[in-house]
Amino acid sequence: MKKLFAIVSLILSITICSCDKEESITQPSSTASIFVTSTPSGASITCDNVVTGKVTPDTIKGISEGEHIVKLALQNYADTVVSVTLIKDQVVTISAVLKSVYGSIFVTSTPSGASISLDNVATGKVTPYTLENIPEAIHSVTLTFQGYADTTMPITVTKNQVSNVSITLRVILSQYAGVWKGKTSQNLPVYFHITSSGIIDSISMGFRVSMAGSSCTYTTTSDSLLLIPGNSFSIPISGGMAYTTLRGTFSSASVVAGTTDDFSVNGLYCTGVFVIGTSVSQGSKTWQATKQ
Repeated sequence: MKKLFAIVSLILSITICSCDKEESITQPSSTASIFVTSTPSGASITCDNVVTGKVTPDTIKGISEGEHIVKLALQNYADTVVSVTLIKDQVVTISAVLKSVYGSIFVTSTPSGASISLDNVATGKVTPYTLENIPEAIHSVTLTFQGYADTTMPITVTKNQVSNVSITLRVILSQYAGVWKGKTSQNLPVYFHITSSGIIDSISMGFRVSMAGSSCTYTTTSDSLLLIPGNSFSIPISGGMAYTTLRGTFSSASVVAGTTDDFSVNGLYCTGVFVIGTSVSQGSKTWQATKQ
């Protein structure tokens, strides 16, 4: 019994002595880590509303046990928030696919090469072209092209999607108004007149045919009214018993060129002789004219 009392007394003495010498006891900290990646990479990392100064991919170290909130932020993408629960000495991986908050607009036109403005601001781009990183909303696309009327179209942009804008530009017909004169490949005259509303109201053209060793010149005309549908046209013309179709394309507001279909002549008056029922065809010809 005396031995047992002595042992207990010794233990109490050691304990009391130890407590007297050590004023405080520091427990080892319980920490964990989070490895954060994202697609695309380069997103800034915030943990529990504290900016870490790190960007993905990277590791946040020395985090206490328990639940934490990690937020990833990257320009042109929606913020991504992830909740994670940590255990001592654990390394948790967060892998996030960021969602874009922007869409794209693919713009085409007929003809191509039109300048593109978005919401009344010039982009410096021409059709066809894809405008990227456009905020999700309703926007307006305006196309401008010399000789054509400016055209504006509304377009709804949805995030992560490509919206399509396809515009057929309308020719400004008044730019062609006036008298046009030129020559055919046979060096014969071409003449026509276009009104301010884009109507060809008179036209004449010379051509030459050969028969039985003789060469004769004819003039075809048309009093038909033709509204030019765009930057090109075709119009039937005739002179007596001669028939063809005049086709032309404007390369600018002052120059037009084209071809004629095969000449067909039913009945000829050549070198003083008129022959009824004689059919003569001649290949197509080219021509060019300028506005006077």
